[in-house]
Amino acid sequence: MTRKEEKHEFRWESGYEKTWSSIKEDDAGRLVTTLEQLIHDAHAKLRRKRRRLSAESDGFLRLGMMRHLFLIIDLSQAMHVQDLKPNRLVCTLRAATTFIRDYFDQNPISQLGIIVTMDRRAERLTELSGIYYFLNHYGTPFGVTLHLFAINTGIIRQKFRSL
Repeated sequence: MTRKEEKHEFRWESGYEKTWSSIKEDDAGRLVTTLEQLIHDAHAKLRRKRRRLSAESDGFLRLGMMRHLFLIIDLSQAMHVQDLKPNRLVCTLRAATTFIRDYFDQNPISQLGIIVTMDRRAERLTELSGIYYFLNHYGTPFGVTLHLFAINTGIIRQKFRSL
């Protein structure tokens, strides 16, 4: 059998794999796969590279600039459509998590607030606040994702119904 013929082998014809060996436990006791760890390490490496390149560049760079931003997230029923896997809401919250982490990484003295919309109404979830607010209230900037999941399940829905 030549190498080309071996490459056309079907997945079920291949050898036995120990897929459970890629699952490890991190310092906090959470289960992490090596793939997740590789992705996390790649993002960290990319952030370090961006910082280094922005520090070395001769381009227009404003240090110490304070930015103010409101992130608006839709929590309506349309976000439960499964055209994105597992649904739009989960994908949006993952993107928001990454955005918040990168935003505070690149703009440490900036302010960020979150507004959620549902049933043709908007509710300010958090005031404009810095990274220390998110660290104190949610543990990490991406702890906001868990908070948004909790809100979607009931708290904000009750507020909107009472208005």
